[in-house]
Amino acid sequence: MITAEGGTELVHQEWVMRSKGSPLGPWELGEKDSINPMIFNGDHPEVRQTGHMDLVEGVDGRWWAVFLAVRPVHDESGNTQLSQLGRETFLAPVEWHDDWPVVNGRRPITINMDIPGLLRTCETFREEITFAPGIDLAKQGWYRMRTPLKTDYTLSEGTLTLHGSPYSITAAEAPTMFLRKQLSFHGSWTVEIEASPQFRHQAGIAIWWSKYSYASVAIRGTKEGRELVYKFPNHENDDFEVRVT
Repeated sequence: MITAEGGTELVHQEWVMRSKGSPLGPWELGEKDSINPMIFNGDHPEVRQTGHMDLVEGVDGRWWAVFLAVRPVHDESGNTQLSQLGRETFLAPVEWHDDWPVVNGRRPITINMDIPGLLRTCETFREEITFAPGIDLAKQGWYRMRTPLKTDYTLSEGTLTLHGSPYSITAAEAPTMFLRKQLSFHGSWTVEIEASPQFRHQAGIAIWWSKYSYASVAIRGTKEGRELVYKFPNHENDDFEVRVT
């Protein structure tokens, strides 16, 4: 039995126990510093918050650990910042010692690990997103904020049409918003929007980390027509807004 320990922040780690009797125990805890923790990177500069592990056996009989971790971001002064990529999936080799699983020879998890027989590739990721009636947006990589009470979009050839709701991007509900996960620290993206919002309604795009941390550009309806609005909440959660009519 393997368990994620220490919360999900800097001391996140994975521990292992075993039972020779039954799934109900009694349980034997793997010895500390030789078996446990299975993975724990502490304040490693490349990979942190390792945990939530699964063990899998490959077709060639080799064993692997699949787990979540975070690549920290550092500012110009070397201070650690929250990662905009969040948790990512990592892979490490497993060997069995006296019927205990040992991950990566108990060495720290790093970005580049020399594993015999495992190819490492480096490629530039590019994706052009298209829409069509009947496609499953979730299988295409789209995320929703919580679960909407009713369908708030329609699909046509080449177009995703959103039907606005009363919830804003900062609401603790399910705003009419579709999200895609950022896959690298640096990149560029473009989107075409056609919107004619009514008075005080708005539609736009956002770089979204949470309802407290995001940047957005939106078209807002006014009494005279419409205006372009840029929003950048600061650290005190007060909105800094620029309007272009």
